Amino acid sequence: MPVRSVAVEASLETGRLIARAREDAGLEQTDLAQRLGWSVRTLSNLENGRRPVYTDGELATLAGHLGVPAQSLRRGAPPARTEGLSFQALLAGLTREQLQQVVREARAELRARAR
Repeated sequence: MPVRSVAVEASLETGRLIARAREDAGLEQTDLAQRLGWSVRTLSNLENGRRPVYTDGELATLAGHLGVPAQSLRRGAPPARTEGLSFQALLAGLTREQLQQVVREARAELRARAR
């Protein structure tokens, strides 16, 4: 039986954690891939350990869309959905257009409350 490298094992474990968090969030691969602007193949490769998470920013973006802390998608840490994510962590997973929508909605809410 071949010995796997530590990097390959880490990619496999991270992929499993991402897949579990996606399933816990009630999302299909197609849904998450679309939100991320990725192909389903890219997400599938990531979940199956055939593609690593390249940067902390990429991991934070995934976590933001899944509603979990980024560190919960790291090797050895079980994902746990939290309601108390920081505002910054929640925003990290949004596209520019989504951020603009959040700002528009927040402004509208503030105007409505001021009346």
